[in-house]
Amino acid sequence: MISTIEDFRKEKIQYATLVYSLEAMLDAGEYKNETLIKQWYDYWTPLEIISATKGNNVTVEEVNKYLSSMETFLRNTQS
Repeated sequence: MISTIEDFRKEKIQYATLVYSLEAMLDAGEYKNETLIKQWYDYWTPLEIISATKGNNVTVEEVNKYLSSMETFLRNTQS
C-alpha cells in the first residue's frame, strides 16, 4: 500500500487508481481484525470522499495530509 501512495506522489498513477487500489489491497489481505479494519477505513474515507467529489482532478498537495496520515498508520501497523 505504501508503494502505491509513493507511485501517486511520483505521478505514476492517477488519484482514483490510488484510492481504489488501496481498498482492493485491503480486501485481498483478508484481514480479520475488526479494529484494524475500522482504523484503516478511518484513514481511507477522506481519500475516497475526495475521489468521489473531484475524481482525478487533485494535486498531491491537496491530499498530502491524508496520504501522510494513511502512510503513518500503515507503517505503524507493520511493526
